[in-house]
Amino acid sequence: MTTHHVANPSEMSELAFMVERFGEDFHVTDGDKFSLSQHENPTGREVSLEEFQAAAREYRAIADRVPCPFTYASGKRCTGHVVRVEGYKADLEWSRGADGWKFGCGEPRSHYHLFCSEKGNHAGYARHDSEKMKFYYSQLPVALQNVVARTGE
Repeated sequence: MTTHHVANPSEMSELAFMVERFGEDFHVTDGDKFSLSQHENPTGREVSLEEFQAAAREYRAIADRVPCPFTYASGKRCTGHVVRVEGYKADLEWSRGADGWKFGCGEPRSHYHLFCSEKGNHAGYARHDSEKMKFYYSQLPVALQNVVARTGE
């Protein structure tokens, strides 16, 4: 049996995640209703539909995590993930169009502070927020740009 190991689960494909969880030749069953497998005659573990769906939800929760962008002076990356974003000097606008009011948030002054699951703002005791956790919109990881862009929807 081949086991897949990925250093960061958020970089793992959903199939690789399922193989890691259930084994190479797993198959999903829902009683007599159906059986789902990658192979015609699976010999691996039988997984219930509920167990498979729970693993799929877990995968999506992990895949949606944005890794913390902080790098320590030693060159080691923080192992946390972004749990909060705060906007500062926000350039906000609301405009009326044919479809109603639309919200927009743009640059050049708007910038964002990110907060980590492990170390918050990585400031340390009695220090200012780390500059490594501050970004303009164009510098944000794409996943967080999408969060900010969807805010007005």
